[in-house]
Amino acid sequence: MKSYTVKQGELLKRDVARRFYGTPDNYLLIQNANPFLATRALSSEGTPKLQAGDVLTIPLGDGELGSIGSSEPDSLDVFLNGAKINVPSNFKFTETYDTCASRFSMVLPFDPERDKGLYVPYSNPSLNIFLGGEAACTGIIEVMRPLNQTGRRSMEIEGRSKTYILQKSNIPITSYPLERTDISLESILETWLLPLFSLQLEVIDGTSSPFLRVTAKETETAWDFVSGLAKEKGVLLSSTGQGKLAMKRFKAPVPVFFFEEGKNQFSMSSASYDSSKLLRTQTGYGQSPGAPNNQATENLLLLNENSYRVFELKNAISSDISEAVKWELTKALRDALKFKITVPGWVVPYRGVRWKAGEVVTVKAPSTLINSPTSFLIRSVDFVIEGDSKTAELEVVLPNAYNSDPVIPRFWE
Repeated sequence: MKSYTVKQGELLKRDVARRFYGTPDNYLLIQNANPFLATRALSSEGTPKLQAGDVLTIPLGDGELGSIGSSEPDSLDVFLNGAKINVPSNFKFTETYDTCASRFSMVLPFDPERDKGLYVPYSNPSLNIFLGGEAACTGIIEVMRPLNQTGRRSMEIEGRSKTYILQKSNIPITSYPLERTDISLESILETWLLPLFSLQLEVIDGTSSPFLRVTAKETETAWDFVSGLAKEKGVLLSSTGQGKLAMKRFKAPVPVFFFEEGKNQFSMSSASYDSSKLLRTQTGYGQSPGAPNNQATENLLLLNENSYRVFELKNAISSDISEAVKWELTKALRDALKFKITVPGWVVPYRGVRWKAGEVVTVKAPSTLINSPTSFLIRSVDFVIEGDSKTAELEVVLPNAYNSDPVIPRFWE
């Protein structure tokens, strides 16, 4: 909780909610925490009028939706436009490690009279998901489906994290020219791209060298543009629970759990070995003032049959070409070799914390050809509620699919 003294002329949504949450959509968090506002007349924006000198209680952290206080590790709290709503049924939230679009879907109780004004089609209302009291997703609702099943009305909703807009949008014409020189990836995001979409950057681990020149194409999305640049620096981009774009490098943590077939409760719901997604040899060429006609080649020793890919990096410097080639080679591993593990509940056994994308587990499951204990990275987690049952589905891949190391452990031997 935090206190704030209102200044002359300030409005609840436009000024106070935006100041503390970065968006006016969560104003009901403040309104509900200050019951005296219920007696006030409405302002021009339709919220209770504020008076200079009012001392407001601001819930949910210092400046952003970070946590909602102490809570069970598998608790679920959902806020729609800042107002807490009942625990949904048929809930699914997918937390991802390597994309900017976390997804959610759920079914909520719906009363046409009580909820009048809460659900407004095409308004993209905000939705916040907290797991174990920690912000897991700050997003918007894209799909609404009013349902009437056996006399009980409900609302089915689907949506994605705020940062998904980067995947859906080209760079607006207001940001032209589409070429910059001597600029780092952090600067591209913080000063050029993200302000266009009202997004912020959280740098977990930055880059080391600037680009000599970067050029965006009118036909590519903002995400394709920046994720392509991140590849050259070996950097990952994803979304945070607070709705920011995160920039990070992979650092393998200590495994949080050992899945051993026959020893603990889990199921390998799917396993996939797909060599059609792999290339044995990749070569990148540089065509820029910093790397004219330079090239780098990497071989994936796992494959016996030769298959080749050549690609061009128009704006790369020499040191980036080799990094980008390794990144492309190992990136293919994410789709060529992956597994899904389903476990009961949302909590890591014996640890008392929820599963999280980006953590590492050890797996030994001979039924899926994992004959020796092998480390895998959790690429995504599906948190699911069906009736009274909670399950977590982990998609795991090799950790070196994110650290430019094309060596693959032969755990099936």
